[in-house]
Amino acid sequence: MNNIVNYFGQNIIMNYVEEQDQCAVNKAISKGRIWEPRIVKMYSHLINKNSRVLDVGAHLGTHTIPFSLLSKHVYAFEPQKNIHNLLKKTIKDNNLNNITLFNNIVADTTGKELDFINTDTGRASIWSYRPYLNGFTTKEKTITIDSLNLPKIDFMKVDTEKTEWLVLKGAKQTIIKYKPIILLETFKNKTNLNKLDCFCNIYSYSREYMACDNYLLTPNF
Repeated sequence: MNNIVNYFGQNIIMNYVEEQDQCAVNKAISKGRIWEPRIVKMYSHLINKNSRVLDVGAHLGTHTIPFSLLSKHVYAFEPQKNIHNLLKKTIKDNNLNNITLFNNIVADTTGKELDFINTDTGRASIWSYRPYLNGFTTKEKTITIDSLNLPKIDFMKVDTEKTEWLVLKGAKQTIIKYKPIILLETFKNKTNLNKLDCFCNIYSYSREYMACDNYLLTPNF
């Protein structure tokens, strides 16, 4: 199924899972609404036509697509096979040629096969991190951000359901080299907040709480 969602004055065809009525992202698309509109609006102040963006945990592309409209290039990562294929169709349906899409788990290793729970929703993850999720398991290969040797990264969005610290560990050299702004989802508990403080201290970032479990991390220049 698909519907039209208007991003920054442009009508975009967005594909979604018809039978997945428990997924809030699906519901938003089915009603023609922008998912997380406050955050999407914020992107227009942080990203420009020269920006290169990472979308780690792209899901159906509700952030990938606005990134594409605003930036020079987007590298998007979605391990769930069904969701990856729907996002691939969305990219094709809208003739977007500045998105590189990966069907990999982003972690701290490259080429390792891990069990991944596919749920066709945003609540999907590496099996060992969320074994209680109701879905089907596939073997997916890992990749690190550092292994891509990207020419430049200005902005990173990381939403990977408990594996965000693996993502950041595998992006260490990229972060040190380019100091991108980072939108990080991490569940708001003592352990994660301590890790967030350590990250900010080590890499010289400031953090701003956005909403739900999202934090905007800005480099201290």
